[in-house]
Amino acid sequence: MNKSELLAHINRYHLSGMVESVVWQIHEGFVKINFVSQVNSTAGNIQFPFIDVGSSANIQEEMGIFSTSSLVKLLKIMSDDIDVSFEQEHSIWMKMYITDKIYQADFSLADTRSIPEAPEIEEPKVYEVSFSIDKEFKDQFSKAFKSLGSINRFTIEAGKDIKITLGNKESYATKVSFKKTSPDFLPLRKIAFSGEALAEILNNNPDLTDSSIEISEEGLMKVTIYGGTDKVTYYLIELEEV
Repeated sequence: MNKSELLAHINRYHLSGMVESVVWQIHEGFVKINFVSQVNSTAGNIQFPFIDVGSSANIQEEMGIFSTSSLVKLLKIMSDDIDVSFEQEHSIWMKMYITDKIYQADFSLADTRSIPEAPEIEEPKVYEVSFSIDKEFKDQFSKAFKSLGSINRFTIEAGKDIKITLGNKESYATKVSFKKTSPDFLPLRKIAFSGEALAEILNNNPDLTDSSIEISEEGLMKVTIYGGTDKVTYYLIELEEV
């Protein structure tokens, strides 16, 4: 297995530490993960290719990862060509073994019952605003976010055009705004979301293609990413104050 590819898959949900505890659902050569951030501002799901485990590829196996950060640190010391295997006791997956030509890492798996359950997102019937994520948008948002330092908030609204503003809500706070074009959208009230979440999503999906953002008046942002062999869906929940 290629370590760099596995890390790229993991980074898409880990988001540099925003998401830690997850359950890997392994079935027919794929992993599916439903996840939620530690501050509950972001949730989503990802699916990516993986090895078959267990006695039958037709049975879904579940493995608890309590600290994704710890798993990432172990993977980073390995060379690019790794072997991954698992140990099971009494029908419970207990260990993940990761080996290369030098190291063998024994990574303890968690009881899946101890992992916070990711919420089921009820999607709205209508998303008032939608637009594609292109290189221009990635660059504009990332540069604006970095320029403001520790600011963790942005708003989006739509009238004659779609306006995105990064910065704290106070009138005296420093802000950066830019406009996004879209062929078709409806009016949208000003809604605030986590700037850190969207910045990490864009940063950890460098190879995205055919990807989009949709925003609902009900206070939900849906980010759909296609990158390499992965499909990831993120949901950003409206922050209380705009």
